Amino acid sequence: MSLASVVISGSLDGAINAHEVPLTEPEHVALYDRISMVEHNCRANCNKSFTSDGELVSSEYKR
Repeated sequence: MSLASVVISGSLDGAINAHEVPLTEPEHVALYDRISMVEHNCRANCNKSFTSDGELVSSEYKR
């Protein structure tokens, strides 16, 4: 199942669970339907990256 994004026109500055997608020109901010389920924490515990299709991939930091 794909982590589909929803591109919203307008400003999402400071939006919770919005992620800047650096793969597009110009860059845009997207909301991902499942990544919002990841726990927010001041001490980073995961890394995010993007596939060439714009899917967000989250992986756990090994400590």
